[in-house]
Amino acid sequence: MNNMIIAVYKDDNWDFYNNKLEKVAGNSIHDKKIYAILPDQYFYFFQTDILAKRNIKKTVRAYAKTIFPEDDNFVSYIPNSNGIIGYIVTDSIKTIKRPELLDAAVLITTPFLIQYATAKTQSVYTGQTTAAVMNEKKLICYIKGNYEDIERRFGDLSGYRRTDDELMRNINDLTNLAGKHNKTIRLSISDKETDFDLLKLFPIITIAAVVVIAIVLGQIFRYESVKKNLSLSQNRIDLVYKKAFGNKKYQDPYGILLYKARQCETQKGIKPINIIYALSKAKKSDTRIDSVIYDKTAIRIQGNAANYNSLLSYLSGFNKILHIKAKIRNTKSVQGRLKFSIIYNLMQ
Repeated sequence: MNNMIIAVYKDDNWDFYNNKLEKVAGNSIHDKKIYAILPDQYFYFFQTDILAKRNIKKTVRAYAKTIFPEDDNFVSYIPNSNGIIGYIVTDSIKTIKRPELLDAAVLITTPFLIQYATAKTQSVYTGQTTAAVMNEKKLICYIKGNYEDIERRFGDLSGYRRTDDELMRNINDLTNLAGKHNKTIRLSISDKETDFDLLKLFPIITIAAVVVIAIVLGQIFRYESVKKNLSLSQNRIDLVYKKAFGNKKYQDPYGILLYKARQCETQKGIKPINIIYALSKAKKSDTRIDSVIYDKTAIRIQGNAANYNSLLSYLSGFNKILHIKAKIRNTKSVQGRLKFSIIYNLMQ
């Protein structure tokens, strides 16, 4: 590896390093093997589910057309047993100074690819303009942005190892990887083998277009169904509000309903739903509840029972369920039944 030169393109200029990570002059790179490191910004990487062993490049290019239909830039791929990683070379690659260095390079890579090739666990990479989440050799997420951007997109990254585009570490990692003929760090910036022929890929693109159209149509039908159900639900909600408020209109009707419901909660923590449950649970076949009045001061219940013992049994069950001590306020015999009034003072 003594004839190895690392050519790093940074801030629109080339810097050169030998295998000992020493910076060398540009006029000393002749007859040396050039390993070029370009900034991540000249490429866009994406994960696929493609596992094919034949016509991989054509398949990846057809796949890229389905997600970037307007992009006509060069597309290629990096081997991956978990699904090929494709990449698109951006137009800005044409602005690189001394492009002959790229033509002479035996390997072109980026800081992201170097960290991808060395990843052994879950990790998150942040470069100058890009960020990515990796699970060993699978690219989970890749965006133009920083650590905060990928965290907002992906979620909690506290369990992930952090890496970045720190220059000297990446140069050192590249010297170790290059000697192993690692294919996962090798990029192409032009098609030297075959031209990208859309006519040859017409059947694949046609099938992809049919699939996309079918998916879009399915989503349209689904949207219409959801829209109809949403309209029905909205109408039901409007009926609830009309019953609750009459012709009055509020900017936040749901909030008003919550406020009114909370007004019914007492200092003792008895909620209306609990009172209704206790009334129903304690009820006997020979008792009947005619009315219930509930406010911040008291619970008042009126009804009738077959006899006094039935009333006492009902009252005992009601108190036991709510853990209170409601009392009989008065009773009166009417047409052979015992009319009663029960009260529980909430302020006591």
